[in-house]
This record gives sequence, structure tokens and C-alpha cells, in this order.
Amino acid sequence: MNFKLVALLFLLLPICCVHSLEVVRPTDDAFVITDLSNLFVTSTLKNSNFGRERELIVGYEINTTGLGEYLVYVAYLKFNLSHLQNVRKANLSLFVKDIISEDLPILTLYFLNDADWSEKTITFSNAPPPTTALGSFLPRYGWVKLDITSLVKKYKAFTLVIVARKVGTNECKVIFSSKEDLARSPRIEVELESPQVPILYVIIPLLAVAVALALWRVNLFKRRLSKKDHED
Repeated sequence: MNFKLVALLFLLLPICCVHSLEVVRPTDDAFVITDLSNLFVTSTLKNSNFGRERELIVGYEINTTGLGEYLVYVAYLKFNLSHLQNVRKANLSLFVKDIISEDLPILTLYFLNDADWSEKTITFSNAPPPTTALGSFLPRYGWVKLDITSLVKKYKAFTLVIVARKVGTNECKVIFSSKEDLARSPRIEVELESPQVPILYVIIPLLAVAVALALWRVNLFKRRLSKKDHED
């Protein structure tokens, strides 16, 4: 048996194993998802569509034509994340352009397991009602980040609805940038899990090196015995 050839094959085995492990690392842009549908609806104009506006308005105001009735503004956002895998953390980022309120505005984020609507046709009259409240937050000027990791891990397509909680009798409006405002579009910022190397890709190279060294030592030992026999 040609021990040199066998040892060489075992030494080459780790290289082959490592070469077969392809780790694709996404670029930084891949961690920011800005592909979405978004708009606001309002009871002021129940049958009007606002899918092309540069703003998302959330809030309420007193209906001056009625008796104490409030007019409301609600924002809808829909994401499709079917291409994402191994998500470690995900934040919804929204840009607040303006806040019109004498009282401290409180917004509630709702989850809706329904992505079957179009921003070109949805209105206040046909919009799906929000169902599950995820929590409330206080808006501030600039970027606001909300943790939605559990949603992104569980669902690949879903709707988020933002509603203002009535905290006073005066007008309250929070104005966010919509996707039409490209630089400040709503987005999901995603962190992916670090690629895990399978344990076999660690064990096999180590075993290959160990076997190659063992074969080399056996071959060396036999050569010494052979040399000693010739000398005797």
C-alpha cells in the first residue's frame, strides 16, 4: 500500500470539506426592508383612498359638523418578508415629521394577520379592522423604533395598524413619512443569526488529520524496522 498517497488523500479531505461549505453573507442593504404597502385612512372621507400620499396621518379631531363625534386617522402598513430566514432581531422604524397635539399623544400598534388588501383601493369603509394590540408608544420627532422580532420570526406577511388613543378633547395628529418619501420611508431593520458551521465540518477535518498522522507514523515505524533488519 502506498502510504504516502493515502496520507495525502486524508490531508486533502479537510480542504474538500471546507470548500464545499458555502457561506453567503448578505450586504448591509439586505438588512433594511423598505418594500411595503402603506397609507392612511380617515373617517373624514370614508370612501377616499390616500395610497399615494407622502405622509401617514394618525390621530383624531372633533367633528365640527356633529355633536361630540370624533373623526379618526389610522395608518396601515403591509410587509412581505417571505425571503427572510434566521432572523435574530427586527425593528419597525418610522419617521415622525410632525406632531400636532396639545396633549401628550399615545399611539397603539396593532397586528393584523391579513395582507389581502391593496393600497390603491383601501379606504376607511373597506379597511380591515385592527385586531391584536402589540403595545403603545409615545411618538417623538425623528426616527422611532419598535421591536417586532416575534412577528417577523412567526409571520412572513402581515399588516401593522397604528391608532391614536384619545387622551384629551382636542385635536391630535402624528404625521409619519410614507414610502413615497424615499429617504425616510417606513422600514424593517433586520439582524440575521450568524451562520452556524455544522459540527461535522469541524470533526471530519480533525479526524482526517489524525488518521493521516497515524498512517505517517506507522509507515515511518515500518521503514525503521525494515532498515534495522537489513543492517542485521
